[in-house]
Amino acid sequence: MSKFTPDEITIIGGVYRALLSEAWFNRNAVTERELLKLLISSYRQTPASGEELLVRCAAEAERRFGRRR
Repeated sequence: MSKFTPDEITIIGGVYRALLSEAWFNRNAVTERELLKLLISSYRQTPASGEELLVRCAAEAERRFGRRR
């Protein structure tokens, strides 16, 4: 498992912050950690731009970490 480059960290971090700021995100230490794991796993499978990673992960993140109504 190779380390991420600074540019890759910037991409993943930007998507992470964007999803954390969504109104539906049920934010706590566990969901924050699991979101980061989801993003890292997705990025490792297929590196992408920030926009592509956001599109690819947003629905799954909302399903897994969204507030229950």
